[in-house]
Amino acid sequence: MLVAFAMGGYNAFSIFFSVSAVIISYIFTVSIIKYIRKTTPISTIYYWFIAALLFNVLASFGTFALAFMMATKHLSQHEYLAAVYFYLHFQYNGWFFFASMGLLNLYLSSVGTMYKNNNKTFWMFCLSLIPAYFLSTLWMQLPLWIYVFVVIASSVQLIAWFSFLKILLLHLKNKINHSIVFILSVYTCSYFTYHKICITAWLSSTVYQ
Repeated sequence: MLVAFAMGGYNAFSIFFSVSAVIISYIFTVSIIKYIRKTTPISTIYYWFIAALLFNVLASFGTFALAFMMATKHLSQHEYLAAVYFYLHFQYNGWFFFASMGLLNLYLSSVGTMYKNNNKTFWMFCLSLIPAYFLSTLWMQLPLWIYVFVVIASSVQLIAWFSFLKILLLHLKNKINHSIVFILSVYTCSYFTYHKICITAWLSSTVYQ
């Protein structure tokens, strides 16, 4: 797929390999969820992995929307960008982030540590992820209530993240590898900066309209 896109962009070969990769990811998702369901009881750790897989499936809808627009020649700049950002949002903030959190929680469990409110943290991230997609579409003419919803979702994510970090630093600092702390610190800075830039851009555009 990498070679096909690099050589010819969107053509029959690249679309074939892209669709094949998506179908394989669906099969992988079903297989892993079936395996996890055999675990009794299902720990909150596995919620992170299940959510990651489902968000990966959801991200593929952006790819299909883009392929449909290409096939029908019905392509506008806003629709094109919305489809691309839909895919990227649920890949990075969904599939990648939730899978990483699952691995981190699995690591914490392996060193004999499970922090409180893990379930609450998971649901705060999970439920706020979908409305947070509109952080990537602030350039569209969206109703004011959607912007307000986006700000609320971003605030929920930031509260969940800093609550998670606070628990780790207070109770687990002697058990966590220093490289893990460094990675979390870097991610915190980038995560906070991204939200700050998006919200500032929206506020600026609102003021000067």
